[in-house]
Amino acid sequence: AFTSATGNCGMTISARAEQYCSELEPAQSTEALSLAGTVDLELGALTLTSITSYRKLDRTIQRQDFTRLAGAPSARNENLLNKVNQFTEELRANYKGAGFDLVGGLFYARYNYDQLPLGGTFGARTPESRVGFSICNAGGTFCIPGAGTPTFTREDTESTTYAAFADATINLNDRIDLFGGLRYTNFSTSLGLGLNRSTTTNTSTIKDQNVSGRIGVRYQPNSDLNVYGSYARGYKTPALVVNADPSVATVNLRPELADSFELGVKYAVAPGIQLEANAYYTKTRNFQSQTSQLINTQLVSVANNIPSVTSRGFELSAFGRIGDHVTFNSGYQYNVVRYPAGFLSDDGANLGGRQLVFAPRHKASLSGEYARGVFGEVQAFLNANVVYKSATLLAARVDPRYNFPAHATIGGAIGLREADNGWRASIFVRNLTKQREPTAYLANSFGGALDGGIRAWPVGGLTARVVGLSFDASF
Repeated sequence: AFTSATGNCGMTISARAEQYCSELEPAQSTEALSLAGTVDLELGALTLTSITSYRKLDRTIQRQDFTRLAGAPSARNENLLNKVNQFTEELRANYKGAGFDLVGGLFYARYNYDQLPLGGTFGARTPESRVGFSICNAGGTFCIPGAGTPTFTREDTESTTYAAFADATINLNDRIDLFGGLRYTNFSTSLGLGLNRSTTTNTSTIKDQNVSGRIGVRYQPNSDLNVYGSYARGYKTPALVVNADPSVATVNLRPELADSFELGVKYAVAPGIQLEANAYYTKTRNFQSQTSQLINTQLVSVANNIPSVTSRGFELSAFGRIGDHVTFNSGYQYNVVRYPAGFLSDDGANLGGRQLVFAPRHKASLSGEYARGVFGEVQAFLNANVVYKSATLLAARVDPRYNFPAHATIGGAIGLREADNGWRASIFVRNLTKQREPTAYLANSFGGALDGGIRAWPVGGLTARVVGLSFDASF
């Protein structure tokens, strides 16, 4: 918090989120499982591929505090269980002919999200019994009017995607290639809501279908130089989102449609070293975003569509090998992406023409690694990386305090590995210098009004320094 920094916590809250104050210590646990498998069958010029994956995430939230207030009502979630799982399957065929390549396939995905009560007694105020969202003091003896009873909402979201795609590259001659493809997507999603443990009070469904694709040309005057240009139509499915405003059960987000143009060049300047550059222009209609609003005395995030967002810029990169032991990778991006004219910020001011939230205008990265054999097929390696970002807006507000300053984040690792990457063991560090970059800034509120404070939302590995051990093996 930048206003009344000590609050009633008795600690100083810095602009870089080095301290976090809450009335009750947050407590939650997460279990994640990810399985994936790929099978290739080669039949001469034809290759058949199957890619199957399953992911599962269970998050138990015993207590999640959203404010920095102590000794007074504060907003929190308690005794919730979030269960997420997703299954995907892709079947793909690739055929290499004389002067052309063809790729075609089918894709299927099923996603499910459930929010359920975890123990507790629905409607109770005491700490061990509260379920869902409430604004009460720690003991539950006093709550803000209108928020005295936890308002647990049960959610059940199911989404299904079917898609078919085809892509082709045709060699017009030994220097010019024409490439392009199409994808058909059929999408459906449903959202069921319940105001208690078992009763479904509202169910909404969205169905949508789309044809997207790309077309481009590639010119290669010699083996070291490649020049290309392309146009692509992108698609992001619609969504059903729970609305924090009880008068409107759900928000129906319209699908995003993006038209993108790109020109680029790739050049091998020396054996093992390549330079790349590209310029792009993208216009996105119905950009899916969110805004923060005071609804029923509570500051909440509400999903919405921005009518149009335009992005343009260029990217530069250089990568390759220097000698027998050193590899490097570097890049720079200049990206101008602005809110449309007249767009109003969360605090009611005109954000039109300002850089979009979470999008730095300048971003640069540099990484390098030194590796050499130590015995047999075992290598020792040392790598380091640095990422620079210019000042970045972390909330859709005009107040300059919501801009996080320009900064650099440093990481690295040292370890041993098998030469063909069959296994790898290392000691690693992320955010070595403890740059306190939060993932977002949120305005602070109390009693139905903004109190002038700002909350910095931390995330491990970005806001804090992380040091750890890693072991990976593939077979």
